[in-house]
Amino acid sequence: MGKSVRTLFAELQVRGPTILDSYLQIALFISIAVYLGQWIAALYRRNARSWDAMVARLRLNFSKGGSSADLAAEMDRYFTSEEIARRALTAQGRRTMFREAGLMLEMADYAERNGGAEIAPLVARLRSHALAIRMGTLKKRVGPR
Repeated sequence: MGKSVRTLFAELQVRGPTILDSYLQIALFISIAVYLGQWIAALYRRNARSWDAMVARLRLNFSKGGSSADLAAEMDRYFTSEEIARRALTAQGRRTMFREAGLMLEMADYAERNGGAEIAPLVARLRSHALAIRMGTLKKRVGPR
């Protein structure tokens, strides 16, 4: 009881910021851990997604229950150069193309995981097209320099 109130208050002022810093560090650590946990869960869900779920995410009006050859033919008609150029004229079209290019990369990952060595050139071409679409839409978004 030999300490005066002034001495106790001075010690509290010195230790106060240190305690606050440790609380901030704990909060920062917890928030980073939660973010990384959510990122890993999203990555797991992405890797567990089926081919049909990926095609459904394209939000296209393709016929349901058709063969894969019919689906490929419909996709070829939808992704012609003229259709892509028409969609690239609007902001909504560019946004959709950017999202679909990400899905194309996801499809390439799926094909690489579940396909054989014979599809490697097709996967490389699909990745190349998807990255070209993404870069083109980003350049349009940023504008001319």
